[in-house]
Amino acid sequence: MHKKTKGTIAELHVCADLIKQGWHILLPYGENQRYDVVAEKEGRFLRIQVKYVTPKDGRLYVNCQSSNNWSVEPYTSAQIDVIAAFNPQDHRVYYVPVREICKTKMALRLEPAKNGQQKKIRYAKDFGEFPGFVKEANLFSYSSPRTMERSCGAGTQAAKGDRL
Repeated sequence: MHKKTKGTIAELHVCADLIKQGWHILLPYGENQRYDVVAEKEGRFLRIQVKYVTPKDGRLYVNCQSSNNWSVEPYTSAQIDVIAAFNPQDHRVYYVPVREICKTKMALRLEPAKNGQQKKIRYAKDFGEFPGFVKEANLFSYSSPRTMERSCGAGTQAAKGDRL
């Protein structure tokens, strides 16, 4: 299967999963953005890079950088908020906050290590819920004036044109 087809399948699964969880989905026009999907809820937006990741040796090896014919560039918090790793074998999606990713690749374990190792292991199941980690980490990248009004109390409004 072509690489672009795999990417499209993964994006559709991620979008469907997020819609089921009450998020609104925005898709960037063209291919010049570092993110594939934007999820919005209550005026808050998260940029998501989607990866189609086939399991190997009980792990999902998630690529944390993009590459083309002339450059390799790791993803940063200035570009994305989350990497969504789609497992085509069980159709599950794992949401890894940008602060948890590595510069090149990271492994998400689907099953325990055969040698019993426990330290420095990331289990995929720990990244299975999108809203859970978002609330804990307060990872929202943008707040609308309406959201700020609610969080600051009634009667508080941002001035027109103010950046939040």
